[in-house]
Amino acid sequence: MASSHPYIYITFVLFYFLLKVIQDPKIFDHQLLEMMIKCSAIITLAQTMRVNIKELQELCLPHREQSQFFIGILFSVLGDAFLVWDNYHFVLFLFGLVSFLVSHVYYVRSFGLQPRMYKLGLLVFAVALSVLVACVFLERNSKKPMQFELFLVTVSACTLYSGVLYAGVWRALVRLTIAQDEWDKERSKERLCGILLYVLSDTLIAANKFIINSENTWCLHMSTYFLAQYLLTESSLDLLKKQNVTNARIPITIEESNGSSLARTLSTDLTSFIRAWRAAHAIGPELLSEHSD
Repeated sequence: MASSHPYIYITFVLFYFLLKVIQDPKIFDHQLLEMMIKCSAIITLAQTMRVNIKELQELCLPHREQSQFFIGILFSVLGDAFLVWDNYHFVLFLFGLVSFLVSHVYYVRSFGLQPRMYKLGLLVFAVALSVLVACVFLERNSKKPMQFELFLVTVSACTLYSGVLYAGVWRALVRLTIAQDEWDKERSKERLCGILLYVLSDTLIAANKFIINSENTWCLHMSTYFLAQYLLTESSLDLLKKQNVTNARIPITIEESNGSSLARTLSTDLTSFIRAWRAAHAIGPELLSEHSD
């Protein structure tokens, strides 16, 4: 990960909160600027992920998890853009919900689907159902409940979205359960904290939109959202960070025709690793041809 990535992301986040505090339609169209800053922050994470995918490709290392997450975070950008304008029309809220739904589908795929651990999944979905039922009960007993037709559409959409969102919690818990070393455990903890913060953020948004109807909760749900996206991105980048941090040396042995062995020790520095990888592939065919002669 580029060293400047956290600072750029934090800068955009701070600008966003500053804008929300001083928002004044008499000075500027704050919603357009809000959309640009909010989306730019998440695009920073997407760009970081894109760079790391390219590095993994150069090293001929698997990058399926990172690629799935990259697609998911792009849909998050789209969802952010829709939700900035959701007060103008309810359809924009639904578009934003669908965008984040697709985003979480790719997040869940990036977390991995094996092993299943269905009992753990049932427990997680039982919690999700409890939260959904509580929100529905509070909404129907609020001062201004929605029209019944709109209520049915909203509940259906939120039920589908909650199912995918809590599926992410399930898969993150599974990854933490099967973690084999300390590094993988730390990575799984970051992922779990990120998705739980995401659940908290979305629950606050739903409660504010359909139950509380207050303008004073944005700081809490946006701070948890930005932190969630950051932690999820960090957990997906840890595989490459591990290669850069550890100074383990990798022995590579190539058998020669006379029976002796050519041993080379490679540093995990990316440039040296790439050069050695290419050199090994260049030497291999020559040694095989000598052996056949």
